Amino acid sequence: MTLKEYLELLAKQRELFTPEMISAIECQGRLHDICVQKQEYRDEILDKYNDLIQEGCKKIFAQYPDISDMLPDTEIRMEATKELLSAAHNQTDTYQYITQKMKEFSEFEESSKLLNELSRASFEYFDALVKLHERIDTDRKTLFTEEYVSKMDTLADNGIFLYHLETPDFPLLEGYDDNFVIDSLSFDNCMSAKTLLLALFMMPDVGESMKRKQEDIYISVELMNNNFHRSAARNWFALIESEHKKCANAFEGFWEKKRNLKKGLQRAKKIESLIHDFKLDWELHAWEKINAYYEKITKSDLFDGIVNRNSVIHGDYQSDKLDITMHDNIKLLLLYINLRIIADHICNLEDLYEHFLDMLPTILDMLQAGILTIEEK
Repeated sequence: MTLKEYLELLAKQRELFTPEMISAIECQGRLHDICVQKQEYRDEILDKYNDLIQEGCKKIFAQYPDISDMLPDTEIRMEATKELLSAAHNQTDTYQYITQKMKEFSEFEESSKLLNELSRASFEYFDALVKLHERIDTDRKTLFTEEYVSKMDTLADNGIFLYHLETPDFPLLEGYDDNFVIDSLSFDNCMSAKTLLLALFMMPDVGESMKRKQEDIYISVELMNNNFHRSAARNWFALIESEHKKCANAFEGFWEKKRNLKKGLQRAKKIESLIHDFKLDWELHAWEKINAYYEKITKSDLFDGIVNRNSVIHGDYQSDKLDITMHDNIKLLLLYINLRIIADHICNLEDLYEHFLDMLPTILDMLQAGILTIEEK
């Protein structure tokens, strides 16, 4: 792509920014900033609370090892929660014994003082998250025409995934072919592709797992810019596999016994089931295309024009299928971004379900005050 072509693309892009789209982008930006702020505060309180609970449990189990045998004997988290709530409601002897012993350790007392703050912080964060997703869904339904979505689907059939778009701000209907879309992302040392990845590097207080991913993402783009495309592809495959596993492992051990989902087909079925269960229409639309292409990648010996994952991963150096291009890697990059967005959405829902009890005091207070109502269905 020449500089002239890229500037013409930007001009076409500016023409798309109607007042409605500008308003949508600004509103989404405000809601996103609120969500990040609420998440940071909630995570700060939650970390303090968890640290106190962990330290308290370490001490109480050391001094009273019999307590560990009194806790629910189940791997299923929802069953354990029900048993604990039942014991608390009925004030069983076991419950009273444990709570009496907990009073001997200051960590439990300190953690209890954080409960109201944690409840409010959790509610405000998840409320902000829901409002953000609702706004994005509404904007997509309003601003994305059938023709625009159809073009996205056509591109997706060829491994170019743009379902991450939250407004139609790429001129897909201007007659640009697949190569032009990819060239626009790889132009000037992958400037536009880096912009897509930027949010992953702005996440606050990430854990060790995400730090490793950030390193591989950064190195992958640098490898691409220096024409080391085989090495970049290995990283993208690892990152894609990680998101596939992360998404499939969501809610494992929550309602039923945890399973070890080793095979890609098992994971794919689980992901599709979760998307259906939570009625995530846009994610389902994207997933059908993503999953179809993911299957082709894992069986790429049978398909032309698709990176041969097996040859790359297993070091089949005598094969010409290891001759990977920038275009191949841009497709893998887009696959990673779009799969990660689905995985993050599912994991956020798991987080909400996991911490629903944290929010319950605030929810009950708001219901009693008439601030919150429950819709009848």
